[in-house]
Amino acid sequence: MRPANFSRAGLARSVGDALRIADGKIATALREAVGSVDVVHGDGCLPDMVAKGVRAHMTPGELFIARRAIHIDVGHPQARLSLVHEIGHALDYYILGGNLDFASRAGAPDLQDWEHAVMATAPIQVLKGMLGKKQVMVLERGRPRRARVNRAVVSYLLRPEEIFARSYSQYIAMTSRNERLLADVAAVQATVSTCYPYFYWVMSPWWATKNG
Repeated sequence: MRPANFSRAGLARSVGDALRIADGKIATALREAVGSVDVVHGDGCLPDMVAKGVRAHMTPGELFIARRAIHIDVGHPQARLSLVHEIGHALDYYILGGNLDFASRAGAPDLQDWEHAVMATAPIQVLKGMLGKKQVMVLERGRPRRARVNRAVVSYLLRPEEIFARSYSQYIAMTSRNERLLADVAAVQATVSTCYPYFYWVMSPWWATKNG
């Protein structure tokens, strides 16, 4: 099963063909992540890109659209999942969005079923509910405690392009059955935070049934 048909006539190639991994400290891990993507869907039509590990990056990963580059923090414990997340952004922008905008943000018709599916999930509903609260209860080592809601972070997590990339990366982890990616998802879900447990959720019906 594939999350979408990313191919175009005469241009079909794997994501791994398009995305060059620069040599470096985490190059092996990043190549493994790309391999997991290619196991799930081998019909990517991304432009030529480069991904590399960088030190002291501001975020776990970042897509630079104009430069067609992805940077992954070499010190981030979930570097593999971060790269798959950024590949999701790349597919959303360059292919589904026609190199004009993130298709998820632009309300592309092809993603309407996906949008309806993910917006109905409990984690997204929980995040939306946090916007109207100053504090929420979280579990820390099995014990409840109050935590302050960072509304800026919650708003960021509710951006359509971020929801798309998170759902895509979990789909790749679950469908490829890569043990390290699955461990990364579990680690993020287990993080003690106001909203980090809602980064990932049970794979939505849209991803599970979409055959391109």
